[in-house]
Amino acid sequence: MSYRDDVQALTMRHAALEQELSALRDRVAKLDELRPRMQELERQLSACTRDINEVQARTRPPSLLSQVRVASPCGEDWELMTGDERVRHCGRCDKDVYNLSGMPADAAEALLREAGEPLCVRFYRRADGTLLSGDCSVGARKRRRRKGVVAAILAGAAAVGAIAAVDAAVSMERAEEHELFQGGLVAPPELPQRHELDHDAERTRGADGRRDRE
Repeated sequence: MSYRDDVQALTMRHAALEQELSALRDRVAKLDELRPRMQELERQLSACTRDINEVQARTRPPSLLSQVRVASPCGEDWELMTGDERVRHCGRCDKDVYNLSGMPADAAEALLREAGEPLCVRFYRRADGTLLSGDCSVGARKRRRRKGVVAAILAGAAAVGAIAAVDAAVSMERAEEHELFQGGLVAPPELPQRHELDHDAERTRGADGRRDRE
């Protein structure tokens, strides 16, 4: 390739690079112009999300799990009842007993709302008064830890005696449990109807709108 050809090729390359760089600068300039609008949209979206959460919180029916109270305590042994970890049948009273702490919170809530009458239940309550549900991460970790401790104790049964090992395992498990409640429920307070909740939410939104205009 001759000197003239080299210069021509480099000149063409220079022009192409210059053109591409100019186009990119134009695009960056347009993005800079759009940045304030993008930030404003992000602010409005955040405010809208907050408003949605506030309205949903106001219109959400109160949780029945926070109102669960046992009216007639029952001392029947859960382990002697037939069934699974969510519901077992009590042969003494011929009723199903529902383990609220063995269900996810949503499932336990739905059960209480759809029951139509007080149920026989079993559940654990934390020291702060809240009900321990099956999907609680703290409760799940404690159950896994208890199982590990119980398994370790039972593994030593050959050395210390099977009965003593089992007694120690049961004592360890009970020591870590929250307070247990079992028996017939007190009927929860009547829940507000859906249209009442919607009306309250609409009234609140109207008041908020008037304050914004002022």
